[in-house]
Amino acid sequence: MERDPYLRLRGFVTPTEDLCDCAEPAVLQLMYALTSNPICCLYCNREVPPERIDLSVELVDQVASWNSLYGAFYTLWLDSGEWEAFAVCQLQDPQGRLVQAGLDIVHELSKVRPAYLAWHSDEAKKHEGCPRCDGELDDVDTRIGTRHRCESCRIVLFA
Repeated sequence: MERDPYLRLRGFVTPTEDLCDCAEPAVLQLMYALTSNPICCLYCNREVPPERIDLSVELVDQVASWNSLYGAFYTLWLDSGEWEAFAVCQLQDPQGRLVQAGLDIVHELSKVRPAYLAWHSDEAKKHEGCPRCDGELDDVDTRIGTRHRCESCRIVLFA
């Protein structure tokens, strides 16, 4: 498949093979993934089209705003320039506005399906406990490997 050189100016449409193909996306994760939809299936790690989970317009707006804000900090982190340290602090601040906004969305998503916030960390494997409460993490087996989650904080870490 030939890549469209103007894709970044057109907007991003997720290819079918990158969409959740689970019979039912039982557990969701809010996860920035360089796309316009950060709602993914925890088990296959692929994007869940919003029409599959019947979200309210208000929640769609919240998700889109969070995704845009998160994406700004993520882009600064990826750039690895002078803003990298600032950006990673925002992405990983357990009490920060960005994480709290994500958790607020996860709370609302959980009214539709169980949901978690995917925790950004360069060093996720080093976490002995939850980065928010230091509590014990449960292992969750997925198609792409083991994840670690804190049920009380509603976050999930990549192994």
